[in-house]
Amino acid sequence: MINIKQIESKDWQIIQDLAFAIWPKVYKNIVSTEQLYFMLGWKYSQDGLIKSFKDGHLFYLAIDEISQKPLGFCSIEHNCGHQHHTKVHKIYVLPDHHKKGIGYQLLSYVKNEAIMEEADLLFLNVNKDNPAIEFYKRFGLEITSSEVIEIGQGYVMDDYVMAIHL
Repeated sequence: MINIKQIESKDWQIIQDLAFAIWPKVYKNIVSTEQLYFMLGWKYSQDGLIKSFKDGHLFYLAIDEISQKPLGFCSIEHNCGHQHHTKVHKIYVLPDHHKKGIGYQLLSYVKNEAIMEEADLLFLNVNKDNPAIEFYKRFGLEITSSEVIEIGQGYVMDDYVMAIHL
């Protein structure tokens, strides 16, 4: 069993530690090592994480009930792009805990949060080569579009946009 709790900007180090434990394993066959570490530095530096909090991103931890160890995290933003749309910016689980329902619990939790905020759409971006696409489809999200986003230093994110109507 896990507990899901919202965290504050002062807890940025927990998110950073999880990201640095997760990303090298999950993205090693999806993006180059150079792009992986560029993106980690961009999104998960102290400044990058504090900026996300200041921009209104809400962060949630999945914590093992017994050990109290964080096993994953997600972040969302309400009214992102359009009023009544909630974006899942981040959702990650430690690889050793994949396929145990933790990602599903996190996504269900933020879906409920979106519904309570009167969102009518929950959406996210996912790399086109990420096997998590199948997980999102099982959850009910559908591919609605694709986009290539330039992120600097010649790197791009080549993503699908996936969404579920609430």
